[in-house]
Formats: sequence, structure tokens, C-alpha cells
Amino acid sequence: CTTWTLKANEGGRTYDVAIIGSVGTNPGFKLVNNPDIPNQADEYERAFKTLRALKVDVPLGSHPGMYNLDQKYPKIGKGPNPFIDPAGYKQEVDLAEAMFRAVLAEQKKAAGN
Repeated sequence: CTTWTLKANEGGRTYDVAIIGSVGTNPGFKLVNNPDIPNQADEYERAFKTLRALKVDVPLGSHPGMYNLDQKYPKIGKGPNPFIDPAGYKQEVDLAEAMFRAVLAEQKKAAGN
């Protein structure tokens, strides 16, 4: 999935923004022994390596839950911009990668790898 990056300006400061594509593993998704996409797990590995290499001040995503929109939206205009959240970006990548690694390990075990 594609991740977009851009620069945004606010209050004379420039922020690095990333709109993260979905790196989740849906139920039934085959990472191991997938004849249609034999290198699927490697593509995920590359995606996480790329995401970790990005400097991100403002994380956004393909789903609002990926960047906690429901918690941030009510805070707009009531203090610092809640969307400036480098730690939230790292947490989202950590969570997605942990889920990927768990699914991959489970599928490798089931396949006898």
C-alpha cells in the first residue's frame, strides 16, 4: 500500500506529514506460501523499514483509528495542535509491525517453516 509524505506549515513552522497506507494483516491474509504474491512478507518488511526511516511530525492514515482522530479532533483550537504527534506515529508503526510479526510467526509455524 502507498504511504504519502508532505510538508505542512503552521505558525511559521514546517512539519513532516505522513499519510500511512494500510500495513495491517487482515484475517485470512496469506503471508506464507502465497502463490499469488510469493514475496508478500518481504514487501511488509520493506514497508516497515521505510516507515521507520521517515521523520514524521504529523501522522495520518488510511483509517482514523490509526492516528486517534476521535481523541485529537475535540482538542483542535484548545491548545497545541494535537495532530503534531511523532510519538503517536512511532506507536502506530510499532503496533502494526507487532501484529504483522505475530501473524507471520503463526503462519510459518502452521506451514512447518
